[in-house]
Amino acid sequence: MKLVPESLLEYQEFERGADDIHKQIGIGRVRSYPQMTPDQFKRWFDDEIGFYLTVEDEYQAIADNLIGNTWETDSDVYEYLRLRNIEPELAKELIGMREYFNDKRYTEKLELPS
Repeated sequence: MKLVPESLLEYQEFERGADDIHKQIGIGRVRSYPQMTPDQFKRWFDDEIGFYLTVEDEYQAIADNLIGNTWETDSDVYEYLRLRNIEPELAKELIGMREYFNDKRYTEKLELPS
């Protein structure tokens, strides 16, 4: 269970219907590696990420910058994703799941353009 300090919550502006409250306070479906199976990761990707990635170039940004990229820092990858027009919150979520993207057992399940 992830504890969120009460002092942090008082500075959050929660808008009804704007975003899921769980995502706003960082207790969404992002799970540290390797708590998901490859099939669970694919479902997470399709449910949480696939909806936002409607342009092929956005999928390509993931393929080019995230999958199998073990040599660059999180901040470098984040900047590359932002340069490819990935929204900041989505880029943060992708960085949080980076270890999954570096494991072929997980990425072979994703359906990304080649």
